[in-house]
Amino acid sequence: MAYHERNETEGQKAVGSFATQKRMSGQPGAVRMSYEDAGIETTGPTPEAYTRSIDENEPKPVGKNTMTEADKQALRAAMAANLAALQNSASPMGLMPDSVTLQESLELGTETSGSFKGWLLTQKDAIATARAERRAANAALKAKLTETEIMLGHAIRTGIALSALTVTVSTAYIIHPFTPMDVMNTGMAGVQAVQRTLHQGFTNVRDAVDTYYAYHNAMNQVKLQETNLEQAKIESDARKQKAAELEAARAKEEAEKKAKNATTLYSRNANGELEELSLPSSLYYIKNDYDALLNTAMGPMLYLAQGDSHWADYLIGGQDRMARYGCGPTAIAMIANSFSDITQAITPQEVAEWAMANKLYAIHGGSYHALIEAGLEHYGLQVDSVENRTAEEIQRLLNEEHILVALMGRGALTDDGHFVILCKNAPDGNVMIADPANFENSKKTWPADQIVKELKKAYDAGGPLWAVSKKTEG
Repeated sequence: MAYHERNETEGQKAVGSFATQKRMSGQPGAVRMSYEDAGIETTGPTPEAYTRSIDENEPKPVGKNTMTEADKQALRAAMAANLAALQNSASPMGLMPDSVTLQESLELGTETSGSFKGWLLTQKDAIATARAERRAANAALKAKLTETEIMLGHAIRTGIALSALTVTVSTAYIIHPFTPMDVMNTGMAGVQAVQRTLHQGFTNVRDAVDTYYAYHNAMNQVKLQETNLEQAKIESDARKQKAAELEAARAKEEAEKKAKNATTLYSRNANGELEELSLPSSLYYIKNDYDALLNTAMGPMLYLAQGDSHWADYLIGGQDRMARYGCGPTAIAMIANSFSDITQAITPQEVAEWAMANKLYAIHGGSYHALIEAGLEHYGLQVDSVENRTAEEIQRLLNEEHILVALMGRGALTDDGHFVILCKNAPDGNVMIADPANFENSKKTWPADQIVKELKKAYDAGGPLWAVSKKTEG
């Protein structure tokens, strides 16, 4: 029967093995016993060999010497003395009364500072307090972190844990340490692997951050370039627009300069098409508000308006404003400046003064009908009365390079009496006119039948319709 089994049977509380005594030898007050203490000298196997069996009937350890029966008895006595010393010494948990054993101290749970249970409670409270403080500190630190930093922290911790786990499992699987040196080498290798993993993890994170900032900077550069290109395009468009405006202004100025010396002008017909006009050598330009030429059967004719700002307020005979009563003098001025052999330009004002001087104007009544024939012949033109006053006759005369002066009655062109010029046949079968009172009427066609219908019923002085042409030689 083994020695430690006999001790348990006898009810002793001592530990029946050298291994247990060895563990207790580190506690305060414990008694360490060796072969020397027991007075036993041996050069054979170590005492540990006897912890397993010291009976005579059990197998003896292999060694040079073996214990005698007296040696066994001495060893048993020494162990019993050691156990008694342990029971009578101070408790390793603190000083206790002699009547209170270690087991009783644990069961009573004495609330003194030296009690084991009190010490455990104190340590438990300290640990709980430390954990709470650490959680508060972590919460405060986490509140200051951005979402990106928190995610990076999680990624780093996960990477470290996975790396450490991988290294540990791999090391345990591949390397089988059997000596302290193997354990140390394995641990060092694991630490180095973790360090490499951490270094690589931080390097990857740094590279990712650098890549992000590089991408962010590149995108900013792209946006800046796009903004610069857009601004450059706007500036380029503005320069092109300015250049186009300058070119248009220059072209207009050149056209105006050429127009003064040009022998060819263009006029827009009733269909909105431009027609070439050969500027006659006898046409004289008078400064006016419209600067327009009308194409007629006799050639280009300078348009003048009785309401032009240059003479609208002139008083004929000192009483009648040109803007209201000057249709006759204005019509004669248009024809004379364009087709007669005069040596200088004449204005509607000058024609009105000539009419007053020759008693061909009535104050508050307007021009006498005889002014048309007398005035145009005065400026060297041929004038004939048109007695066959039909649409067909009007169109025939216009086709034969005549223009006509018509005295209109109440209708689309006037409410009383008004002189207009019939210029030419239009492509749509109507006729073009020159209205001294309204330039807009001069830009559209009029049915010849309507002109005939609205002629004033006044047949004196060859009226109300006269055909005008240049005088033939001989």
